[in-house]
Amino acid sequence: MQIRIWTVVDRFLDKPVSFVNPAGFYPDALRKNNTVTVKPDMTERFWITVRTPENMKKGIYKGEIILTGKNFRKNIPLTVKVRNFSLPHIGTFQVDAGLWEQFIMPVYQISSRDEFAEFIYKNWDFMSEYRISPRQQPHLIPDNGNSLKLSENYKNFVSGFEKYGFNYLNLPGAEFQKKNTDFYQRLNNYVKSNPFVKKYGLIYYADEPWGKDTKIKLAAQLQNIKKNAPDVKFMVTCPPDDILKNLVDIYCIPMTELTPDIIEKIKVFRREGSKFFGYLNTIQFSVDGAPMPLRLFFMRHFDLGFTGSLFWCMTYWKQKFNDNIPLLDPQNFSASDLKNFGTDGQLLYPGKDGF
Repeated sequence: MQIRIWTVVDRFLDKPVSFVNPAGFYPDALRKNNTVTVKPDMTERFWITVRTPENMKKGIYKGEIILTGKNFRKNIPLTVKVRNFSLPHIGTFQVDAGLWEQFIMPVYQISSRDEFAEFIYKNWDFMSEYRISPRQQPHLIPDNGNSLKLSENYKNFVSGFEKYGFNYLNLPGAEFQKKNTDFYQRLNNYVKSNPFVKKYGLIYYADEPWGKDTKIKLAAQLQNIKKNAPDVKFMVTCPPDDILKNLVDIYCIPMTELTPDIIEKIKVFRREGSKFFGYLNTIQFSVDGAPMPLRLFFMRHFDLGFTGSLFWCMTYWKQKFNDNIPLLDPQNFSASDLKNFGTDGQLLYPGKDGF
């Protein structure tokens, strides 16, 4: 059994970089730090990861973590329950828990998308351990034939997703809507030639297209594209709609839209072959938050037959528009503070009353 302890550290920006990244503290899960000196009256946070080998016998194992210092010793009991199964390398339930470059780059002083790609590669292990799928769209370019290939800077993405066990691969979305028929056909050939991309790749094509007129326009776009890219899967963030029938492969439904009539429509569309993701737009994954809503979120997924979940961005580090409340030090952050922040997309460590 392997136990790893990291110090949870923060990155501090002393001056605003942009509205998205004002001055303040930012949780820095990606910075690994195993050495720390804790001074008197000082609070520190630690991230403990326990790994068991694949051939370990099932059962309950007990041990302890020992903290020592000058005239100080603290024994923390540790109990690990090992079950008689192991999780698959690539999970059957798709999860998009994404990192977005526009929020990360200012905090980590990254100046180009090439540098951001290198940043992602350096953190493959960390992200795969916690199934954080980097929603970085691979740039596709024509090859010498009639297909597409990954551009040089992003050539490692598909092999990386496969190696590290991710199961949500973004294909070009917004830029895809601006392409011509030739591009659709090339992309389709690329998808057909790569079994991993065909199974897990999809296009996040439209985000919350509300209103009948908007959906009619969207349906016309998808009708044209699907003729030329029948092997490509398209996801739209909205409840199932007759206007879009047979054009959307995956409906990603905001959880606030799950009214009784929508639930009945989901059942009808599922019987006809549509798939569904849940869109996290009401629950904050705060460690010190109420546990029941977090359990209900995934129980609802299971009950409705959803095959995936979208947590659109874990690094949405910013305040609400026109909100003058300053950012809080994460060490003093609690779930009750969420009402003051634009927190759709923050994954938080416990506050001062946590462990």
